[in-house]
Amino acid sequence: MARLVANACVLAMFRENARRIRGNFKQFSRKGELASRLARLYSRNRDRYDPPAIRPTSTER
Repeated sequence: MARLVANACVLAMFRENARRIRGNFKQFSRKGELASRLARLYSRNRDRYDPPAIRPTSTER
């Protein structure tokens, strides 16, 4: 779960590369499409998205 949140953070930071990656690697088009969607979502909710609040998951408590 923490890894998912970290990946989302990285995608939000590099959201401008998601579309180019999707264009370059056609075999991973589905993954690239999902990544760009996630990046758009987290960039849209940048001010409301709080990683430290999500970090302590039920397994890490």
